[in-house]
Amino acid sequence: MNVLKADVIIIGSGLAGLIVAEQLSDSLNVIILTKSKFGYSNSEKAQGGIAAAIADDDSSEEHLQDTLVAGSGHNDKEMVELLVQKAPAAIEKLKSLGVLFDMSSDGKIDFGQEGGHHKRRIVHAGGDATGHTIMAAMKNQVANKVRIYEQFMVYDALIEDGQCIGVYGRNDANELVTVLAPATVIATGGAGQIYEVTSNSLDATGDGMAIAYRAGARLADMEFIQFHPTMLVQNNQAIGLISEAVRGEGGVLVDNNAQPFMAEVHPLADLAPRHIVAKAIFDKRAEGSPVYLDISAVEHFQQRFPTIFGLCQKANIEVETNKLEVAPGAHFFMGGIVANSRGETDVKSLYVVGEAACTGVHGANRLASNSLLECVVFATELSEQLLSQRINDLQYIQFDIQHDQTLNQIKLPKKKELQALMSAKVGIVRTKESLEEALQWFAPYRELLKAKANETWSKADMTVVNMLFISQLVTSSAYMRTESRGGHVRGDYPVEDDKNWLQQRLYRSISDGIERQAEALPV
Repeated sequence: MNVLKADVIIIGSGLAGLIVAEQLSDSLNVIILTKSKFGYSNSEKAQGGIAAAIADDDSSEEHLQDTLVAGSGHNDKEMVELLVQKAPAAIEKLKSLGVLFDMSSDGKIDFGQEGGHHKRRIVHAGGDATGHTIMAAMKNQVANKVRIYEQFMVYDALIEDGQCIGVYGRNDANELVTVLAPATVIATGGAGQIYEVTSNSLDATGDGMAIAYRAGARLADMEFIQFHPTMLVQNNQAIGLISEAVRGEGGVLVDNNAQPFMAEVHPLADLAPRHIVAKAIFDKRAEGSPVYLDISAVEHFQQRFPTIFGLCQKANIEVETNKLEVAPGAHFFMGGIVANSRGETDVKSLYVVGEAACTGVHGANRLASNSLLECVVFATELSEQLLSQRINDLQYIQFDIQHDQTLNQIKLPKKKELQALMSAKVGIVRTKESLEEALQWFAPYRELLKAKANETWSKADMTVVNMLFISQLVTSSAYMRTESRGGHVRGDYPVEDDKNWLQQRLYRSISDGIERQAEALPV
């Protein structure tokens, strides 16, 4: 097996991973392993912007309160305080790295408005191309400072005496390769691809979460999945995402009779938190009424939202009608690998940052435009942690990677079969019956979910196995939580149950299988 060595391995090349790489590259030898092309990620697809309380009439305390309300009482307040207090510095950091944010005619930052925010605090770039703009600047900063291996799929972490000493996987030539390093950072994003309709990149299959789970790290909050309310659809097929910022600029959700309906659902109407808007649209569509986003009140739509306008043009959707059909789609995982603010997991020398992490900062539902902010703030915290500690060289150890030969006899499902199951049984609204049906479907694959990766599997098979890991954890966690809260909606338990579930988190580990562990969150 080929061997590579570095000081730090970063798995993934979205914004969180690139911030870490940029901050470490002057002092440490960094390798980036990315599943497809360098920079291809959910970060690059992000439209809206970054939330930061830097306007004269705004404050970090107000940003804090909006985040806590959106999180439905499930946030770790200390993590949220860190996020909002570091937000202004995060914006300055990105500006110093070459990101040009949109400015108003008076030369000040042009703030946008999004759901769940009581103030205009969304800093954006390129109109609705914030992620693309930021990622272009970051790729330019990092490309020549670190070693980058594209089309490299990591199969598993290498653990010795309870410490992560690297990873192994298959490279672009399909060769098995071991990569050794004293520190390994998972920055692989979420797992939206376990659903049929998602805003996520094709690479978002939960690989990093599955790798950490198999390595012995805990996962948590896996039942909390945010479905973005407004995926652009045509003939029941998702075409792309319509940013929440469109509603912030005057877009209104209407039913088939052109009647607005969100004012009856929530005081913030069309700018209610995402899980509330998504559920309202889901209910309308379940009644047989398509839902449209009326953009007639949005000024200069083409100039303000060029990415969305381009999606419409490509699909031959006539923007001039001012009605864009929308439906919810899987968007963001609030759960993930349990970590502190410095990205440390339960496994020594294994770190996580970005959407793959679960620090508790988002609670049960993420506030709009806090995701890119999370990437910058927590990646900076992790980088400072790694730079402050001594990175010791590792001597190469010959590994005999073991796997259970009987696992080769298990026939894996097709990816589309898994996506159809999750969408039908573990989607926006779940019930005891639907979740039991899904758990029964997983029964033939339970042995896989107790095992390490198998190096004889193809990359495609390894991807399906990771999706199975994550999908079963989502399903069983959703089954355990007998209430509705944030992004987790139970049709048979339709309200929040503070007596039994407030500030309670479900922790999952491979050693405990699917047994329930609930611990109180710090207040």
